[in-house]
Amino acid sequence: GLLRVAHPDFQDDPIEQEAGMELMQLMPNPVAMNGLVQLEVRTFRAAQTNVQVMNSLGQVVHTQNNFFEEGVNRVTLSTRELTTGVYFIQVSGQETTLRLVVN
Repeated sequence: GLLRVAHPDFQDDPIEQEAGMELMQLMPNPVAMNGLVQLEVRTFRAAQTNVQVMNSLGQVVHTQNNFFEEGVNRVTLSTRELTTGVYFIQVSGQETTLRLVVN
């Protein structure tokens, strides 16, 4: 199991605890086509992950492999291959998604 350590920002959420990470924010959002968007993820232990971008139909349109250190990690995603619309960002092992608007 996961070792429980007192942490001022720790959310007592069993899903986030078990997976050991929390999706924080996307900046900027909305983002322009051919732009860059930064995803911020807080992890409670180092992990190899996939960041997936899904379209409104749930189809994966982009996957990026990342190694996250414990703490706050930032991932830069390009919107070069995306058309205007609504997308959802998901990190492997997480049920939470973040909504991204490309315009």
